[in-house]
Amino acid sequence: MNEALTAAPRDASASPPRAAFTDRLDAEFALLASRRPNVARAFTAWLRAPLGTLLALGIIVGGTAGAMRQDGDQVRFRRAAADMWGTGFFDVFHDGWIQVGPLYVLALGGFAHAVRWFGLSLELTSVAAGAIHGALIMWLACITARRAARASSTARITAQWGVGGLLVVGGLLSNAMVADHPEELVVALLCALAATYVTAGRPGIAALLIILATGVKQWGITCGGVLGAERRIRDVLLFGTVAAVGSVALYAPFLVWGDVQTFSFRWPFPEHTWFEALPLFHGASGWSIRVVQGAASGLAGLAVARSRAGTPLLAILTAISVRLALDPLRLTYYWMAWAAVLAVWAWSTPALRLVRSRLAFSAPTALLTLVDLVPHGVVWHVETVLAVAVPAACLLIERRLLPPTDVESHTRTADGTLMHVPTQRDGLTREMTRGSTRKP
Repeated sequence: MNEALTAAPRDASASPPRAAFTDRLDAEFALLASRRPNVARAFTAWLRAPLGTLLALGIIVGGTAGAMRQDGDQVRFRRAAADMWGTGFFDVFHDGWIQVGPLYVLALGGFAHAVRWFGLSLELTSVAAGAIHGALIMWLACITARRAARASSTARITAQWGVGGLLVVGGLLSNAMVADHPEELVVALLCALAATYVTAGRPGIAALLIILATGVKQWGITCGGVLGAERRIRDVLLFGTVAAVGSVALYAPFLVWGDVQTFSFRWPFPEHTWFEALPLFHGASGWSIRVVQGAASGLAGLAVARSRAGTPLLAILTAISVRLALDPLRLTYYWMAWAAVLAVWAWSTPALRLVRSRLAFSAPTALLTLVDLVPHGVVWHVETVLAVAVPAACLLIERRLLPPTDVESHTRTADGTLMHVPTQRDGLTREMTRGSTRKP
């Protein structure tokens, strides 16, 4: 039962309080198994299969949020997407409010036509759309957490429960859904998934995932710097070019043959931010700032990836953090993407050995769902500190607590795969199945 509930280090004597806690859990489970063996087996089976439960919770949260929002951006997106499947394919971005990518609009268009075929009402359409988004996000969260944990030899099932639980219980999924922008979480998780493929030595798939993320929303390309974690400059240039060209190819047909007003959109940026002190951006509120954000965040992510100051996930977190630090608007749902990537890192990095350490890093991000209740001038400056301090702390933790081989993107095997190097210091954890636990 110990393996099924927590990720224990190899040296149990190094953490007596934790060992005592898990010993109590083992004793309670042994008592349950002796008195109610069927219940114990069912409980263990449920605990080892988080995907089904998290998918169900995602559907419930998404469907509920859809029932609460029967107007707003998602309705506008679906209406434009339905037209995309008609005669105005290349003119889908004639409305500057459509600030999402062509792949996302195309998927929404297919859904809109299916809804028309079934004759669903607006209310049921919103519920169905929310449920599908919720299921997709939870599925992405589970596979991303599992791959990230496997790459660092931490407990996969613990990571899935940790990341998925934060999304549904911590309110991140609900916040993004009610704000009508679940695509933010989709992009963040796709980019985090790309980082796991970089760790596994498969930059080609990582580049494709970056392209896919950019097709969902434009800022996905700002996380492309994670490809810089490849050791050989030739590979960095090759797969970086693939990601860049592929992303441009998604938008080029609409720019050439359609009416695109996406880049003429101007945001109502708030006052009393430090951007007002920058003469270059005084009065700016459109894509001029977005381009600067994108360039700075992309370069920051690339710098972290190339320096190997941390695992590739931290390149993604750094890129998103810089983008938010340079954003004078910072709507609440922007932070949901940041929190999701931080959760994946916290529940997969071998630098955090204890479950309570992982909780300490990830659980407080749920407070970001409450920032609308705080005066904007105050919270804006607090968010600026968060965007700078959190990735810096994560980089410092991995640099100080992991051996150099771990920090430097692990060790490459003969076939080119990046593999985690088991050491006594790296907090390796047992898998959450008894059969997969290896003796030291």
